[in-house]
Amino acid sequence: MKIKLCGFKERSSLNLALTYNPDYIGFIFYKKSHRYVTPTQVRSLKENLSLPSHNSNSNNDNSTQSHTQHRPKFIGVFVNPSLETLIETIRIADLDGVQLCGSEPSELLKSLKKTLNHLIIWKAFRLKNIQTFQTAQKSYAHVLENKHILNAILLDSYDPNAYGGTGHPLETSFLTDWLTLKQNLVLAGGITVEKLPYFFQKNVYALDVSSTLENNHHQKDPVKITHFMQTFNNLKISH
Repeated sequence: MKIKLCGFKERSSLNLALTYNPDYIGFIFYKKSHRYVTPTQVRSLKENLSLPSHNSNSNNDNSTQSHTQHRPKFIGVFVNPSLETLIETIRIADLDGVQLCGSEPSELLKSLKKTLNHLIIWKAFRLKNIQTFQTAQKSYAHVLENKHILNAILLDSYDPNAYGGTGHPLETSFLTDWLTLKQNLVLAGGITVEKLPYFFQKNVYALDVSSTLENNHHQKDPVKITHFMQTFNNLKISH
């Protein structure tokens, strides 16, 4: 199972996160979020990043960190952007992929993939109830299981006033239908250290965490990042 760490604004916390070899790093380009960053800020944050060491034969046998260099994929998180905004932000911030969290039409996903063929595209859905699945099937009928267009579906907890990153726990009883799809599933929403063993049993593609790594001031907390990623990496080894 892979991991995406999201909502970074400071280089120090980003550098710390990178030492634990996450698969994806997310930046928020939604202006109403307290984690909002501009494309230029992200470009600056990514300059001279401390990536993991090349040395894969270190004698320091620390199982919680990887000794093999690994460059994460950088994902931009958007809410109802225009195609032009997406393309410009991807260019400036040098992104590997996007996560679309609003009510973006399937035509936008198709146009984006046609324009940038190698781009990673995730579509997020907030699980309000069991009917969310039927609604998604209707609105994205030709996209949900088309891996040539959509690389993953992200399922998040529902909040009427937010598009994600609330820390509210995901209602896992709504997952049954989604797990039948021939598509990569990413789970988000209140994924704490204590719940990691449960999610490792779900056989999903990835987890997405943000608020779990923060203090009460919505700042990334180095102690929480370390504890979460040490636990995640140890569980990954055992599975």
